[in-house]
Amino acid sequence: MRANALLLEIVTGLYDEQASRWPAPTAPSAKWHLWHVSRWSDIVQSTLFPVTNGESDLSNKGPELWQALGIADEWGFMIPMPGKLGGGTGLGNERQQT
Repeated sequence: MRANALLLEIVTGLYDEQASRWPAPTAPSAKWHLWHVSRWSDIVQSTLFPVTNGESDLSNKGPELWQALGIADEWGFMIPMPGKLGGGTGLGNERQQT
């Protein structure tokens, strides 16, 4: 089973309150983990875009759906996204919860 399908299956039965709850200050919510995995999947796919098109120049990165579909704007996230490679990693717990 693909990772994204498995993640969706796991959280399907959760109520919004359950999915949004941070069980501890350093343990992000299920929603945060879903966003984070999806965001990194988007980054990896756009980075590997040249490889899938048979190109040897990896600097020709493809579009990230996060920006191309306007999801970042719709959700009110800044572009470029902060954190390592724009994936939100390394922001600290205070910034992650906002």
